[in-house]
Amino acid sequence: MKIAEGQRVVSSQGASVAAAAGVQGGAVAGDASRADRVSLSGPVGASPAVDQVRAGRADRQRAVAASVEAGGYRPDEGRVATRIVEEAELTAKLRALLG
Repeated sequence: MKIAEGQRVVSSQGASVAAAAGVQGGAVAGDASRADRVSLSGPVGASPAVDQVRAGRADRQRAVAASVEAGGYRPDEGRVATRIVEEAELTAKLRALLG
């Protein structure tokens, strides 16, 4: 569920839901005057983590490309085999779910 900035959040469980979320003054269903407001005034999401993963991935790709160009690239057979098996297992699970 997406909550827009300033949207009222009302729960049938009232304060217990608000307390679990670390919010004070939870509202009871039907009591819109006591509903909590949600503010999205700050960085939302995992942007720094995503940027760090992308940078690390780009660095690894450049290192592999340089190794391939130099003729010294040797793939790890165990990792390749593991990835092939994992992909086959995932494909089988998806076919079973969708099939």
